[in-house]
Amino acid sequence: MPGWPEQVLETIREEFSDLPDVAQVTRVTLRLLIAAILGGVLGYEREKKGKAAGVRTHILVALGAGAIIRIGDQGEVKGLTTAAGIWLTAAIGMAAGMGREATAMLCSALALTVLSLFPKVAESLERRE
Repeated sequence: MPGWPEQVLETIREEFSDLPDVAQVTRVTLRLLIAAILGGVLGYEREKKGKAAGVRTHILVALGAGAIIRIGDQGEVKGLTTAAGIWLTAAIGMAAGMGREATAMLCSALALTVLSLFPKVAESLERRE
């Protein structure tokens, strides 16, 4: 009978078994990237038209989030990216709770990339125009 350290390690290995091999990691990564790219394309179109929900919001929504927040009588929209991030965080939590820990971690990494890297990319694209 294995000792408790071995049992803990085995349990952790089992919990991260939703991405058991390179093929499954590739499959999930491809699906999430396609969702993010398609969401980004739609968001780019919306951003170019001056809409509040732009590229980052659409990417986060496509990865598993969604939000619409209207403030006041004028229908001012604020905090969409933050709200989308909160919804995405809930989806990540659900994935982890369902035993999809590796998928949750991969989605978190993609979301962090969108939130940190994309503003720099968007700024670079705006300078070119």
